[in-house]
Amino acid sequence: MSVIETLKDKIRGKNLRIIFPEGTDKRLPAVVEYLLKESLAKPIVLFADADSLNSSQYPPGTECLCTDDEALNEAWVGRYLNAGFDVSEKRLHRHFKNPLDAASIMIAAGGAEAMVGGLTCATSDVIMSGLTYIGLQEGISLPSSIFLMRIPGFAGSEGELMVFADCGVNPSPDSTELAQIGINSAQTANELLGWQARMAFLSFSTDGSAEHEAVNKVQEAVAQAQTLAAEKYPAMKIDGEFQLDAAISADVAAAKVKRASEVAGKANILIFPDLNAGNIAYKAAQRFAGADAYGPFLQGFRASISDLSRGSSVEDVIGVSVMALARAVGRAAQ
Repeated sequence: MSVIETLKDKIRGKNLRIIFPEGTDKRLPAVVEYLLKESLAKPIVLFADADSLNSSQYPPGTECLCTDDEALNEAWVGRYLNAGFDVSEKRLHRHFKNPLDAASIMIAAGGAEAMVGGLTCATSDVIMSGLTYIGLQEGISLPSSIFLMRIPGFAGSEGELMVFADCGVNPSPDSTELAQIGINSAQTANELLGWQARMAFLSFSTDGSAEHEAVNKVQEAVAQAQTLAAEKYPAMKIDGEFQLDAAISADVAAAKVKRASEVAGKANILIFPDLNAGNIAYKAAQRFAGADAYGPFLQGFRASISDLSRGSSVEDVIGVSVMALARAVGRAAQ
């Protein structure tokens, strides 16, 4: 059974709500029809105005809402303010008319378990809306992302599966930011998949085999992540800096890592030093190895929200929606 099928079983029949803010996109009716037919979610689809809604074709059971409706605006702004968020009421009323901001306001106020956008909006817009109206988890200072990779023929500690981070958001994180990306990725993997992290911070150096400021950054990130994990998340296994082969191959790890390590050779989460490396790596795995790349899946927010590529297929949207809902279930169970 594929990982997405397993996650579908995790959410099926739970009446979970998911918000799609881009109701005019032509891919969404097929996504919504599938989610309803498979009893995976109760979709809420947003439109900027009644004319857009009336020209759409969604199946029965879809909750379609217009964000220019004054009564809807009043109701959700009221719920949001009652939940204790510190945003100007005037701004909320004005921005609720934007379906993406409305979706963020609604999920922050308890209107759904997950939200997925990005079919027509830029990633930066999805992130900014989330930062403004939802906010970040306690202890997290920046959003980031993971890709859940299925690499055919790879026999790692989680079979063909591996988490890559951050491949979609932060171009050049410093050591503190890189440590946070690692901790947050481990939390996401646990909430989504039930994994206990064996997290490798990657570099072109293994255990000081090369000297460079770029290596120093990764070494500092490892130390910070290990300190934080020891205080708050003792089950996390964190190590590095490792070259990719030393992180995932037991034979290479035995040759290159001359000390005991619970991560070397058996990592299930790979933390790339910057967006250049992460983005190239996941696309190389896709194109050269035929890997499936589920994501980018946003993390760090108080609610389960995620982004899509504007070139996503219907199947991609379904996959990310299932992941967002499964993560919400996993987080609620923590």
